Amino acid sequence: MIPNYRFGSEELPVQAGRYLLVVSPLCPYCRRVTIARRLLGLEAAIGVRYATGSGPDGFEFIREGYSYDPVLMVRSARELYRRQPTFEPDDPQTVPVILDSQRDSQIVATESADMLLDFCTAWKPFCHFEAPDLYPPVEREKLDELDAWLNKQLVAPSWSVSQGEADAETREEFSRTLQRLEEMLHVNPFLTGQQPRESDIRAFVVFQVISAADPQILSDFQAISEYLSRLSQMPAWVSPEEAAALDPNYSGSGESEDSAGAVACSAQGFPL
Repeated sequence: MIPNYRFGSEELPVQAGRYLLVVSPLCPYCRRVTIARRLLGLEAAIGVRYATGSGPDGFEFIREGYSYDPVLMVRSARELYRRQPTFEPDDPQTVPVILDSQRDSQIVATESADMLLDFCTAWKPFCHFEAPDLYPPVEREKLDELDAWLNKQLVAPSWSVSQGEADAETREEFSRTLQRLEEMLHVNPFLTGQQPRESDIRAFVVFQVISAADPQILSDFQAISEYLSRLSQMPAWVSPEEAAALDPNYSGSGESEDSAGAVACSAQGFPL
């Protein structure tokens, strides 16, 4: 079984330059992690590789002139998994994942929610000195409660709702969730106050998916729409590759340069 270690533990010490993050810009779970990485200024400490395209073998690493990732030396995320010494056929084979260069590029972390919080906490010594505190100790209990509610009421049903596959009861409950978030954002510019928190990243990527799939869902929620637009225009919240990946006509064949110097590509079709 592929392990999911937490940073700061004995299994996963925090060391700049040791780890490589593998993501797809179109995947909202991946964007949770890449947004936090940029906001916190961790680009130089944690490298990144982007998968592009999807096919019979899952997420594919494609860029101009290559049909594989020239750093990872794999054609797909599934191939990356199959190379792992602890891989079992029924293991999930998706991104984001973190590879450890000191363990022959083994996958050592697979859970985006853990990565998001670990970047905010265990990696704090490597964050930019002007980086926002996305998970302040005095607010963690409140943020954990909000995250649990968001996961159940916003994240879980968002894909079926945005794709028009939800039943009437789910759509009605989802509308009530949006109304509560609308009220919260009428009071403050961010979900819990005047500064962004990691919970805002979780909500933001869902609103991105909904807006890209069916903008009408958010059309009656002015505060949410303004929140999405405002964050989309703020530095580090959306990379050029991620913006391109949300375009329905996105081909996944372009490339961009990550701020840490890694070539960035993208993958298609990853539901919430």
